[in-house]
Amino acid sequence: MTNNVCLSCHQELELGYAFCEVCIPWCVDKNEDDVELFPELGKLSLIEFLDEPEYELLTLLTPPQNEVDWGEIISEIYECQQDSESYGNQFSGKTKTLLAHIAHMEASISSQIDRLAATEFLALSYYSNSEDLDPTEIVGNSTILVHLLDYELEFEIVRTKRGGEIPAGFYYPPKQNEYVSHYTLRISRINGYDLRFARCQIEACAELIELHSKSSLSFEACIEVMKQRFADLTNIDFGFHFNYKLPVTHQLWTELSEIISGNRGILARDLLICTMYRLENMDVIKHLLDPSRARSFQFLRQIVSELKDNVTPIREGLLVQSVTGNCYQVESQARFARESGLFVFWQIHEIYTNEFVCIDVKDHGNKLPPGDYLASIVLSLYDDHESSNLIHTLPN
Repeated sequence: MTNNVCLSCHQELELGYAFCEVCIPWCVDKNEDDVELFPELGKLSLIEFLDEPEYELLTLLTPPQNEVDWGEIISEIYECQQDSESYGNQFSGKTKTLLAHIAHMEASISSQIDRLAATEFLALSYYSNSEDLDPTEIVGNSTILVHLLDYELEFEIVRTKRGGEIPAGFYYPPKQNEYVSHYTLRISRINGYDLRFARCQIEACAELIELHSKSSLSFEACIEVMKQRFADLTNIDFGFHFNYKLPVTHQLWTELSEIISGNRGILARDLLICTMYRLENMDVIKHLLDPSRARSFQFLRQIVSELKDNVTPIREGLLVQSVTGNCYQVESQARFARESGLFVFWQIHEIYTNEFVCIDVKDHGNKLPPGDYLASIVLSLYDDHESSNLIHTLPN
């Protein structure tokens, strides 16, 4: 199979696109131009990635929220490559301790936040009629201590009311919807040493501790190394827009950069691009792999090809030149339900008269794949001389 195939009809297409010109109006919202573009792949197609069982674990991953999630993605990519065992072992050796530090800190903070929230709820329950009460007036300002190896980390806590603005750069522990207040944390001291990070509180602390515990550098020197690492971070170009947070620790960011640059093998790069593309566009592509749907759009592409100059794919849909000289535009529209249960996702108008044409496709209660409906409409519009005998909305 070619490495450049349409995600909708599974047929070969032009480099750099996820959908062919026939399929894209019916797969992507008109304003979602980013989904149209897709980076060139070297060893596999996106269809192969989504279909092949050896990549199943990658296709089941959820969007990354932290360094641990990114570590799982990278590890799974190396697991999918028989020739990259050395890369996988090296990555595991470099990041195992770091990710363990991050997981330990997050778990410790979450458990302490749970206890703190319960105490605060009990205290505030005695003052339930005081809507403007500041929680710190009752429970005071709090700190959280986390012990990791020989280090004691002290985090200061900032409370905000529900719906309030979260301080920029602070750590926000997950699963706080049930709490009276929302809690955010920032490092204040490590082993009594005053310390501040502008962002990435947990990741920066974990990386600082790993660096200091494994090197002969002083604590102050390790902090300077950390500052330089953060200053050197840049965006990683996947070839398409990606909304999720990238890793910020030196080890994971470097590994991700090496993969996307091709230095860990072409297959690793392809797998990373496909994984990120799926995560970014899950809502768009999740329904596109139905075999009957793919066959219906293959049928539509065949008809468009056979009718040659009489049917022109355009960004809005299809332009059909009929045997009688009429010109129709079949345009993709938002779906709406009808009493018959049919979902109409097209709109037709005659170009020269600018009059809209209503065509209902009879499916006798059996909902057909979308390509079948479109193929029927294109054929009816092409031979509108014959079709007008059955479709009264067409011009005679």
